[in-house]
Amino acid sequence: MGNEDNKQKDDGIGTYRLKIRVNNDMDILGLRIKNIRVSYKIFANGKEIAASGNPAADKESGYVSYNVPMTVIFPLKGEANNSNTIDLIIQVANIHYYNGGLIQSIYLGSEKDITWDYIKEIILDVIVVSFLILTCTYYLVIYFRRREDKKFLYMSAFCISLAFLISSGNAKIFYMLVDQIPYLLVIKFRTASVAISIMSVCLFIREMSKELISAVTMKIILIIMFISMTATVAIPDMYMVVTEKAVTTIFLFTYLMVALRLLYCIFFNRHEGTSKRVVVFLLFLDLQFINEYISTILYYYSVAKSFLVSNLTFVLLLLGLCYMFVDEYLRAYNNIKEVNENLVATDKIKEEFLAYASNEFKSPLQTIANITKDLLNESKELSLESQKENLLYVLSISAKMSDTVNDIIDYQNLKNHKLKLINKDFDIYGMVNAVLETVRYMNTGQSVVLLNTIEEKRYFISADENRLEQILYNLIVYAIKISENGDIRISGEEVRDEVYVRISYEGKELDENIQTELLKVYRMELGKEATGSLPKDMGIYVSRLLAVNMGGDVYFESEENKNSAFILALPRANMLTETLKHQNIAAFRKRNNTSPVHLEISKNTEVEFQKVSRPKILLVDDDTVSIKLLYDICKEEFEPLIAYNGTQALELIKSDKNIKIALVDTVMPGISGYEVCRQIRTRYSIFELPVLLLSLRNATEDIETGLEAGANDFLIKPFNAKELINRVKTLRKMQEALQDAVKIETVFLQSQIKQHFLYNSLNSIVSLCYSEPERAGNLLSELSHYLRSILEIDPHHSIIELHKEITLVNSYLELEKARFGTRLQVRLDYDEAILGLQIPAFLIQPVVENAIRHGVMARATGGTVTVSIRKQRETILISIKDDGVGMTEDVLELLMKDTLDGSIGLKNVNKRLNNEYGEKLQIQSEKDVGTCVTMKIPI
Repeated sequence: MGNEDNKQKDDGIGTYRLKIRVNNDMDILGLRIKNIRVSYKIFANGKEIAASGNPAADKESGYVSYNVPMTVIFPLKGEANNSNTIDLIIQVANIHYYNGGLIQSIYLGSEKDITWDYIKEIILDVIVVSFLILTCTYYLVIYFRRREDKKFLYMSAFCISLAFLISSGNAKIFYMLVDQIPYLLVIKFRTASVAISIMSVCLFIREMSKELISAVTMKIILIIMFISMTATVAIPDMYMVVTEKAVTTIFLFTYLMVALRLLYCIFFNRHEGTSKRVVVFLLFLDLQFINEYISTILYYYSVAKSFLVSNLTFVLLLLGLCYMFVDEYLRAYNNIKEVNENLVATDKIKEEFLAYASNEFKSPLQTIANITKDLLNESKELSLESQKENLLYVLSISAKMSDTVNDIIDYQNLKNHKLKLINKDFDIYGMVNAVLETVRYMNTGQSVVLLNTIEEKRYFISADENRLEQILYNLIVYAIKISENGDIRISGEEVRDEVYVRISYEGKELDENIQTELLKVYRMELGKEATGSLPKDMGIYVSRLLAVNMGGDVYFESEENKNSAFILALPRANMLTETLKHQNIAAFRKRNNTSPVHLEISKNTEVEFQKVSRPKILLVDDDTVSIKLLYDICKEEFEPLIAYNGTQALELIKSDKNIKIALVDTVMPGISGYEVCRQIRTRYSIFELPVLLLSLRNATEDIETGLEAGANDFLIKPFNAKELINRVKTLRKMQEALQDAVKIETVFLQSQIKQHFLYNSLNSIVSLCYSEPERAGNLLSELSHYLRSILEIDPHHSIIELHKEITLVNSYLELEKARFGTRLQVRLDYDEAILGLQIPAFLIQPVVENAIRHGVMARATGGTVTVSIRKQRETILISIKDDGVGMTEDVLELLMKDTLDGSIGLKNVNKRLNNEYGEKLQIQSEKDVGTCVTMKIPI
């Protein structure tokens, strides 16, 4: 080693020598040089095999700096004594940049291993750099489409700076494209790229949330980075080492400060504008830069062999960043979609509201007009009692219209916070009496008793008088509408500082309709009204809004098989003198002329319907005013029957088979109009009982639902009276025309059967005239009896008693037995108790004839035909069975087709049965076993 004076000084030049012994079987070797700063030459066994730049003592001697990775393949031979020994000499020079020398190990191995190691490193770097360039392009495209979103610009700058750092380090694929730039200049550009990446990341973090990095801190970072970048690029080469160490420290300190700031924001929730998980992700991104710096230091001290792990970590983080952006935009898209749906729903609600408001006004106005017209009609003699009843009805309708207007105005005022309430202290008793007096004529067609069980001078509340009257009116009217037959009882109760007014009624537990209407209050106030739909009863909705604004609330209770109830909670009056109590009670009685109320609303209070010999029309609607309007429109042409809900309508249809047309409202409590229509279609065809649906909504899906349910027509409320009656008349004419067509077809089918039977019978008698003349005479007598019976049948109403049809069948059988003799056996089994029941004529005989002709007689030995007629519940079950040749499925299918092929008799019977009852023949047949034909006739 020697003393200090004898030590070799580091002047930036040096020579390394290494002798390597290798296996004798290796002829070609590979040498992998990763990083030797800043110029070098390599000799193997005295021969130069690689060079990067020109190592020399100074520029005058030809010094040239250049540093690229290199892979060299050379043969194992030279001037060494042994052919399996390599004498390796490396000359290195770095006179201007002393942070150099052999930075990384030199790899020696077989040609295959060295080549594969080189290719693998190139491929990995190309993949990472390509990914970064594509990501940069992707972010730039988004930025140019959305220039106000600058975070994409910052991330694109970060990606391109990172791509340059990776491409100019490790495998240094940058030099494959640009090999003329001096190495030290590339080092400066790399340091400047780090500064750009720091600025980009910091700007990106601030763009995500202004709280993460303040504006002052951001300016300081930008200034420092700009100075560092400028100093690095402009500094002379001889000062590069000092400058590089200084800016590296600054860069690392900056990232550490940003990481600490992000940790602070995470723990103290200082990240307004973005979520915590995004801030955590940004923290990991910042920590990765610190990791990259540590990896770089370890790399230059030959501890880390490559940047592979850190580069792949960057790729994963950027993929996570892409996912974060995609997730952010998906959320934004979903928000926009939700807003759009809300806007569409809001528009739909406005349409529904207009339809609702129009119907609420037009129908009552039309009813008032009709009542007034009747009162002014001089040709009609109306009793004083009838005139008084009509005027009271007009008064009731006018009051309801006024309340509807108040509900609409209050709804808007409540939403805009403009409603002014004047609370006073008064007794609730008189108010309830006043409301019950008002709703006396709001009958729903049910026997309902209204009872006020609140004690006088017992419950004093603090509320707005007018608004409270409005609330009570809405709740009581709604309770009348949805209640079953029974009492509606109004009672009071004190609970802490509130008075509970309970409106109880008899009725089963409802679905969640009323609860939903009440809960809509707060959703609407929070600005989410578009997520629901228009309240089905505006009064219920507004009632709770008013109650809440008066310091109370409205609840709904319902239990299975028990009474349901609206509960109106109101603030209890604090201090009232006896004088004030009496003043309140006197004022109410003077105003409303009230007394303890026990009102019984009978079913016939509203309208007295006169029975006349006109076609019956069923009017189904839960609204009294709408029923009155429909009645006035239809009463001249039809005999109206009234139902106020779906259950009543179905009961009327079941009990009265003479109803010709039904007008059904789509929205009713309990069973909807659509379900009523579906139930009707299970009993009647579309022309047997036409159904006209009435609806407030003009939506396509509602019309489709109605038509799918089996409705003949669809009319939107409010409707024109002339349009309604003309549509009803059109449906009636269509019904009559179809009924006439069915009758004509039935007569035609019946005439076909008569001719067919007569032709076959005469053939049988002719065949016996020569062989058995006496028997032929008897058969002629049977035929004349048969003809006399059928001539007595009305062709337009060919319904006969069952015993007459059996007589016809017996006459036919006698004719056939005479022809076929013992080959034909017949068994006739029927119940004597049902012989008086009526069935269509010529319904059994054609089927029996078909069983004989095409069944048993098709066999040489003949067979047996069994006819069974029995009553099963509400139907007559007729079965004709034979043990003849039977039919295949193809023949059976052809037989039931509406063509001229096959049995005319069976086709006619099947068609008549379908026309009369909507039933079809049921035929079961098996080849060479027999056939069974079954028909059902409703009684």
